[in-house]
Amino acid sequence: MRLGLMGADASEEAEIQAVHRYLLRTPARMIGVWLPDGVGDRRPQNLPGTWDQYPNWRLPVADARGRPVTLEQLTESPRLRALIDALRH
Repeated sequence: MRLGLMGADASEEAEIQAVHRYLLRTPARMIGVWLPDGVGDRRPQNLPGTWDQYPNWRLPVADARGRPVTLEQLTESPRLRALIDALRH
């Protein structure tokens, strides 16, 4: 909040955008967007030390409700577009 990147009552989506805006202020020459953040997927990805207990490498990108997101839905996602717009400004 001290940097003015988000308000006190920020949503999870606003917090994710704020983290990316912060990264833009660092000396990094390249930053990435984690697609699950862009569509609201909250499931843990790639848990270390597991292979048969949790399907780490087989999880499709899903929305906030856990429904798989197709490539077409990904490109049309308002949440992902808002995140990309936050990076452009």
